[in-house]
Order: sequence, then structure tokens, then C-alpha cells
Amino acid sequence: MSFSTTGVVAGSGPVLMMGLLQSSLITALPWLITRTGLSAGWWSVAMAAGMLPVVMGAPVWGRQADRRGGLRVLQLSSSVVLLAFALLLLVLIWQPIAIVLMVLVVLIRLLHGIGAGGIFPAAQRLVLSGFDPGGWAARLAGLQVAVHLGRLAGPGLMVVATVSGVPGALALVWMAAVLCCLTLARPAVAVPHPAEQQNQALRPGWRDGLPLYTLALAITVWVGVLQFVLGPVLARISGSSPETATALTGTALVIASVAAMVAGPLVHRHVRSVVWLGALWSLGLGAGGLQLVLAGSVAEIYLGVALLSMGVAVITPWYGAVLRQFSPEAGGQVAGRLTSLHTCGYGVGTLIGGALLEWYPDQALAVFPGLVLMVAVLALWAGKRGLPVN
Repeated sequence: MSFSTTGVVAGSGPVLMMGLLQSSLITALPWLITRTGLSAGWWSVAMAAGMLPVVMGAPVWGRQADRRGGLRVLQLSSSVVLLAFALLLLVLIWQPIAIVLMVLVVLIRLLHGIGAGGIFPAAQRLVLSGFDPGGWAARLAGLQVAVHLGRLAGPGLMVVATVSGVPGALALVWMAAVLCCLTLARPAVAVPHPAEQQNQALRPGWRDGLPLYTLALAITVWVGVLQFVLGPVLARISGSSPETATALTGTALVIASVAAMVAGPLVHRHVRSVVWLGALWSLGLGAGGLQLVLAGSVAEIYLGVALLSMGVAVITPWYGAVLRQFSPEAGGQVAGRLTSLHTCGYGVGTLIGGALLEWYPDQALAVFPGLVLMVAVLALWAGKRGLPVN
């Protein structure tokens, strides 16, 4: 397979864009709840609604990436995502009556989800094509850097630009997202061998990888909870205004992104043994979850978020690479399934987070020590099923 290195650049741009847009909305959550008059529970439903098309569409996008190449998928799906964010920004500036706002936001989130489902399967297909499977985890960790750069830039832009108001800050984020997608203007194409194209029509089975697919879902449920409850919990602990809470949330997400950007590539560049990888991600997930439960200040929450992010950054590329080793000719389809499961996990986590804030606001972080136990059980199950975990 011939592969242009510009494929890495083209794949990273839209992924960076997704991190940028998602993190900016999460950062703005305290403002959205206060200024729109809609509850945290309703916003959790609205955010989850946008994930439904991703859950259903990502495997379809992945098959198209295998058959037609990732570049075309990235160009189309990125255009849809940018359009949806622009429409959301216009609605927030317009501020119609509550019922109209609710309907429009849900419709826009559904449109966003249609496009978002194609970003990660196509980007991962581009980045991994033409490289030895032994290096896939490291390359996936490198692609995660692009996501975290976006998650770092989004809150950073929001914190700086909130002096002009949150809608103005979101407009600046959208313009930055457009710049991210300029990488798609350059030709970056992986050209498969004819025999490989024939193999790409195959659909990998679910059963062999079930423990790791379940692991992908479980991790993102917890991450979805944390992302949704973080802003309101910081606002409660600090006793600050919505604007200040937005800045605090942005700072927490910046810390999480920096921690993940350092931990993921560094660990996967130097550590290949699954025993040591398991020890490192268990340390991050376990210590981070415990720290979040015990946190009584903003600084302590920041520490828990950093540790948890490091654990997630180590384990995610590992299971992604292992699953692809079963069906290397269908990398786009595996990526589509993982995107679907990740999105489903975020959606479930968002709903759980909204319920926790509605009914148990003082114990919204109490679920996090259970994450490391769940991960340990599923990783052991994967080993017993004979998956190539090493």
C-alpha cells in the first residue's frame, strides 16, 4: 500500500476540530444552563441526542472509509459538523422562547451527530494505513494528541475570549475549527492493493473482541459522567458565578488534555508489555477515581482529573490496536464500531451525569472508584478469551 505522509496531517486536522468544538461546549455548560433557563438535566438530554446519529452512523462511515478512502469521508463529515456548530451559535445568539430553543437545539445536535460519526473512523484509517501493526498503539496515541490539542485549545480560547461574552467566544472557536479543516484541502490518499480492496468488503465479527468492545463502552460512560458534572461541581465547590465556573471548567479540561498528551504517547513509545501497561493505567484510573471522591477543593479536583486522564490515555490506544489486529483489512469498520461505542458511552454517561446533578448533586463524583474495578475485570476477560493483548 502506498501512503502519503500528508494523510497523517489530513487525519489530524478534523480530529483536532472535534476536540475543539466538544470541549468548548462543555466549558460553556454553566453559562448555557444559567442563561438559557434550561436545566442541567435537559442539557444532558440535548447533548445525548446529538450522539444518537454517531452511534448508528459511525460503523457505516467506517465501511465507506475502507472502500472509498478516508479523505472523502473526512471532507463530507467535517463540513456537516462545521455547519451544525454555526447553526447552534446563531440560535444561542438569537435566544428564542424556551420551546423553540429546545426544538432547534435538539435538531442541530442531531445534524452534528450525522457528521461527527465519520470523523474518527476515517481519520484512524488514514493514520494507520501502510504501517506495521506493532506500531498502531503508538500511532493511535499520537492521533489522540490531536484530540487533546483541540480539547486544550477549546477551553483556552473560551477562557480568554469570555471577556467578550460566551457567544463571542464560541464564534472564535468555530473560526479556529474552520482553520483545522484546511488540512483536507491537500490530497492525502492511501491507495490499497486490489486484493486488499477485496478484503475490505469483509465485516469483522463482534464476538472475538467482545471484552474489549465492552471495555471501550465502560470507560467512556465514566468519562461522559465526569465531563458533564465537572462544571456544576466546580461551581458548587468554589461558590462562583457561571462565568467564573466556566473558566474553572476550562482550566480543568486543559489540565486533563495536557496530562493525556504527555502520558499516552510517552508510555506507548517506551512500554509494550501489557503487564506494565496494565499497572500504569490501573494506577491512573484508581488513584484518579479515589482523588475525585475525596476532593474538597478545586485544586484537588484538578489532580483527580489529571490522574484519571492519564489512565484513559494509556488504555485507549492499547485496546484499539488489539482489536485491529484481528481484522487489519477492516480498520475503518473497527474504528467505526469503537466510535459508535465511545459515543454511546458518552451519551449514557451524560444522562447519568444529569441524573446525578438533579438528584444527588453532592455525591456526583462518588461513582469514580468503580471504574478501575470494571476495567480490571474486562481486561482479565480479554486475556482469558485469547485476545492478542501483548
